[in-house]
Amino acid sequence: MKTDFINDPVHNASLFEKGYVRIPFFEKDEVLQIREIYESEFRIKHKSDKSFHTTYETKSKELIEKVNTALQPFFLKKARLYFNNLEPISAGFLVKDSGESSECPIHQDAQFVDESKGFSISVWVPLLDCNEGNGTLQFVPFSHRTNSGIRAWPYDNLHINQYKNELLKFLQTPEIVAGDAFVFFNSTIHGSRQNQSGIQRPVAVMSFFSKGSQLCIFKQVGDQIIGYEISPTDLMAINDKLQLEEAVETVQIDVASNKPTVNMALLKKLNTPMDELGKQRFGWLKLFLNLFYK
Repeated sequence: MKTDFINDPVHNASLFEKGYVRIPFFEKDEVLQIREIYESEFRIKHKSDKSFHTTYETKSKELIEKVNTALQPFFLKKARLYFNNLEPISAGFLVKDSGESSECPIHQDAQFVDESKGFSISVWVPLLDCNEGNGTLQFVPFSHRTNSGIRAWPYDNLHINQYKNELLKFLQTPEIVAGDAFVFFNSTIHGSRQNQSGIQRPVAVMSFFSKGSQLCIFKQVGDQIIGYEISPTDLMAINDKLQLEEAVETVQIDVASNKPTVNMALLKKLNTPMDELGKQRFGWLKLFLNLFYK
């Protein structure tokens, strides 16, 4: 399985070591064009009672497809420049209104491939500068390396809630400017605080999966977790109505044997500053730790 997703070797190494990385992505004029798509094609056509809501929560399959069609050319143009060995899934908007209940609790995203053989990632691009005040993304570094089992849809993240207080101690809150991207694995624990800026925070996002992997969805059916092959088109329509019985069954797992865990000992070790580890680290990992923990 190839693991060179980002052309820049330092960024790629950071993604696989830490679970997320920030990279330059859209130019200012591209951000303005995407912002216009957001205003004309989504904001005025999508209504939600939630303070944090997304393209995929709309009941309109036509709106989901229209937004995806409008955004994909922007993302794919950049993907050809910056990425290797990734296949596209879909693109959309994430919206965080200002005020109470706009936080997004820490979680892992549902998985769309067998993660023992491949990866699925998100490319998250804010349309205005983001910081802690308006609810930028927060990450638990190295959390993609813990064992979360099969994350079947709909995913409850109960194993993360079990360790929530400890995990919050590890959260990093990197700032990001409009047009830059956070690239992160679906398995990386992430979330965001309330938007207290008084201004809505829109984000354009696109998901990808590793080339050569089978795109699929895992669903709990009775006492089994069943994996189904699925197309990107059907995956986009998952909140409309997904006819799983028409998909091809790929795997069955007993629910009882799929016990997601968070390896707190591993996370504590990996999140310990280098000076406290009392041992030498080598190669790009040493460089990485020096950059983030000096």
